[in-house]
Amino acid sequence: MTFSGLICKQIIAYSGNYGSRGGARVCKFTPHHMAGNLSIEQCGELFQRPGRYASATYLIGTDGRTAGNVPEEYRPYTSSSYANDRQAITVEVANASGAPGWTISQAAWDALVNLAVDVCRRYGFRLDYSGSPSGSLTEHRMFSATACPGPWLHDQLDELETQVNAILDGQQSAPTVPQGGGVVVSAYSDALGYHAWFGPKCATMLQRQLGTVQDGVISGQPDANSGYFWAVSGGVVFTAGDAVGSDAVLALQRKLKAAGYDPNGLDRWYGAGCISAHQRLLRDKGYYKGDIDGFHGHQTNEAMCDALLDGLYSRAW
Repeated sequence: MTFSGLICKQIIAYSGNYGSRGGARVCKFTPHHMAGNLSIEQCGELFQRPGRYASATYLIGTDGRTAGNVPEEYRPYTSSSYANDRQAITVEVANASGAPGWTISQAAWDALVNLAVDVCRRYGFRLDYSGSPSGSLTEHRMFSATACPGPWLHDQLDELETQVNAILDGQQSAPTVPQGGGVVVSAYSDALGYHAWFGPKCATMLQRQLGTVQDGVISGQPDANSGYFWAVSGGVVFTAGDAVGSDAVLALQRKLKAAGYDPNGLDRWYGAGCISAHQRLLRDKGYYKGDIDGFHGHQTNEAMCDALLDGLYSRAW
């Protein structure tokens, strides 16, 4: 099975959800969007379901991790076009925001550019976005009545062509932020990593300030809560089984409740009620300026990181 060396794992689609390339040579690259902020594991699980009749060569999450879903020797079922898919490496990219923009993160953009460079080098072609199926850079909307890959990524296909070809030509060394914005760009510190993403460094500092075990992981969270806590890059473990919860979440819930911010129970789970209480605290302390919506996304994590750097969670509220 052939996959790019850039992947972090293989999440192989159900065998009935992909097929033969019929002898066709790979000469196209087709990015899609997930129409949601799914992790590579969540998207991969969808394509592992029998009867789904959908898959992609690669999956890219908002954290920039890339998974192989269909070996490159095979035709993925992605673009509603046999002719395109038998020639294409297809990629499902998670969205950092919803409708109408369907933007992606900087980490996902970087991963997409680097993957396209790798594919073009190995198969000996360049990206050519002609706006028609004849080009080597194609999109789902060319073959079906769909908005995929979403308005933001659609508008950036010329930029994708430019950056990938510039790297191939040695005129550019790495991906850059596309003109026109739309990509989530995050502050970075050695103490916490990228501030828009909850990772092991964030988890460790939060645990330290709350006085719990410092292992860099918020453990035992139910899968259902992953839909509320999605700006995550390796700092949380979700489980489909019995979710025992986290000591750090319990410590946060107790601290919130004592300060008058009702977390909707002391269940050790970081769900919508706890997130809403957390957002209210961060807003009242001057860190958070977004909506109290019970979703821990990029804005909430940026605010939490600012608060962590100030030592907020180790102080009395």
